[in-house]
Amino acid sequence: SFVAVLLFFFSRVMLSGRFQRLTHRNACAYISRWSEVTKAGTYDSSTALSYMKHRAVLGDVEMERMINNWYHGRVTSMMVPEDDSLAQSTVAGAGIRILDAGCGVGMHLDYLANRLPFASFVGMDSSEAMIDVARANQTSDKVTLETGDIMRDLKRYKDNSFDVIILSQVLHHLEEPVRDSYKQVLDECYRVLTDENDGGLLIVVYTNLKQRNQSYWQFKLFPQDVWARLTSAESDRWSCFDFTRQHPQTLCNAATLAGFKSHDMIVPDKSHWRVYDSMDSMKQQLTDINEDPQKNLDWKLTEGCFNYMSDAEIQEFDENLRALCQDPKQLEHYVQTVCGNRAYHGEATVHAFAKVADACEKEIWHVNHDFEGGTRRVLEPVNLVQTQTSSIGIGFGASVSAGLSIEPVRDDASGFGAVLRNINLSDEQCIKEMYAALFEHSLLIIPQSEVCYSPRSHLKIASIFGEIEEYHPINPKHYLLPILQLLPTCGKMEFGPDSFLWHTDMTWREVPSTSGLLCGMVLPPYDGDTCVLSTNIIYNLLDDSLKLKLLNMSGFNDLEAGYARVNRSNVKQEKLHRGEQFRQDRYTAVHPCVIEHPVTKRPHVFCNSNFTQHLMSNDGSMSDEQCHEVMQEVFRVIDDMQSNQHIRFKWQEGEVGSMLIWDNIATQHYAPNNYDNHFRLMHRAVVAGNLKPEAYRHPSN
Repeated sequence: SFVAVLLFFFSRVMLSGRFQRLTHRNACAYISRWSEVTKAGTYDSSTALSYMKHRAVLGDVEMERMINNWYHGRVTSMMVPEDDSLAQSTVAGAGIRILDAGCGVGMHLDYLANRLPFASFVGMDSSEAMIDVARANQTSDKVTLETGDIMRDLKRYKDNSFDVIILSQVLHHLEEPVRDSYKQVLDECYRVLTDENDGGLLIVVYTNLKQRNQSYWQFKLFPQDVWARLTSAESDRWSCFDFTRQHPQTLCNAATLAGFKSHDMIVPDKSHWRVYDSMDSMKQQLTDINEDPQKNLDWKLTEGCFNYMSDAEIQEFDENLRALCQDPKQLEHYVQTVCGNRAYHGEATVHAFAKVADACEKEIWHVNHDFEGGTRRVLEPVNLVQTQTSSIGIGFGASVSAGLSIEPVRDDASGFGAVLRNINLSDEQCIKEMYAALFEHSLLIIPQSEVCYSPRSHLKIASIFGEIEEYHPINPKHYLLPILQLLPTCGKMEFGPDSFLWHTDMTWREVPSTSGLLCGMVLPPYDGDTCVLSTNIIYNLLDDSLKLKLLNMSGFNDLEAGYARVNRSNVKQEKLHRGEQFRQDRYTAVHPCVIEHPVTKRPHVFCNSNFTQHLMSNDGSMSDEQCHEVMQEVFRVIDDMQSNQHIRFKWQEGEVGSMLIWDNIATQHYAPNNYDNHFRLMHRAVVAGNLKPEAYRHPSN
């Protein structure tokens, strides 16, 4: 039992003379004790037991799903309700080995060992005290525990030793410079992981800078000198996973360099801490830590960030906490803000990377990621505006500074496209500026590290721009949040790529959607980009005679005919196969070919090569053949502008969970079908429209 474990370690520590009962009542005394316990660089038994007392398992359910998806080859299982029997299924003779490197007290190991019957486990940690507690904590005989340091002792394992490696909240504790250290670890993980079954799986759990700054109450109370030091060019310990001006390489870049491709990513909605189940419990913990020196020390033993602070800085933290707790209103507002931020940013990210093991795929992977002699030629992950195509490949990073930053993508007068940084979803002014920015720039790009991806944050951002659509006649639903749409494509599946024609969403309805929000969740090893263009720029590129013709024309749009154009002629049958059906027999609509934007009043071309089946003259002055010629001429203009006008977002050079937001009335988009038989999964939220598109009235009229 847990009580027996506590008594066992209490007696061991008492006999060894390592335990000192705290009877001190002043801050200096317990800060001194903190230094004695932690500055030696290793965790002792009291630290390990404090972990068991205060810490909760974060990311265990997500890891289980990722390993199951990888093991069973069922990446699409996230599209349907989870089948609990999946965890109980086995494949004869196909057992796998999982290494938890930096396992701590073994909570992940114990959970997974009881949920994955087809796996055996090895746990490794540099602290003997942690391993002792982990050993006492295990309830499965499938776990082996070893003492070892991941920087040096991964070398003890032979090539292809493990099928899955877990690195949970360990990389940011490595030796400085942290990025160089975890690059070495990723290289070793690549070597140790298997080449079989299309390569092994690496799962990394980490807290990025945005999460650290927004979702933990303690970090907001740290002295500014600590923040400056641990996010500086010399010590990037707290910003080591993010893009910064001093350090452009992100965790995803380093994983790519080591030979991994993104497989899955999610931000859990749980907490690292057992007591953070409500605002009241968080407020109570702050009060207890402030008033009781013993509880203060006991809690600090579980928070490794204090290892990097001086005694004076720790004392300043305690003074900041004391000042906060003395003002009940300020404390209430503070806890409410942190809990709100945590709901949208999360406390950590669980990211799965698959080893690129196939020789042919590896060669393509290296070519597509600018490898030369095993080294990436260009590590700088920002390529905003190129001479021909605006090609976006952004290594995104968070900033501690306040105020929304809007960075234009293009350097011309169109204003088309912008990158948003320093987003604060609890700031009403920030939300208003985001809303205005969409109509000003037509396309917004939000880095994953700015609003750490979760379905909840996706829907929160979508709600800024209006009411979220609850129904799409074709796209499958997210099994937890049906309001969120899934866009799965793969050459080997029934869901083949179907977005390879320029289109505006839902023009087959009388009232099309207002905007779309797209997140890349599972990316192919190469390509799979998303291209977006401005329909106002299209209009301005047309010659005057073509403009005059279009101003007097309307387009007939049809959903089923549009999907047939992209090789999906049986969408109704697909719907029935999923146990659903269309809400109406036909989805068709007629719209003006040039519409006036309801906010900006700019003219926009509103016919597309995907859903617009034919054009017609409003006054009957043109024949069907003439109308067809006009339609083809407009589409030729769109095709010709691909090389120098549209914005191409390169998901592979950004971060999984980054977000594209487009003004649906003002843009068209498409996804090139150039990633062969690899799987690609997008999450999409759609904001409902509330106005029927109105024809643009040219000033001359």
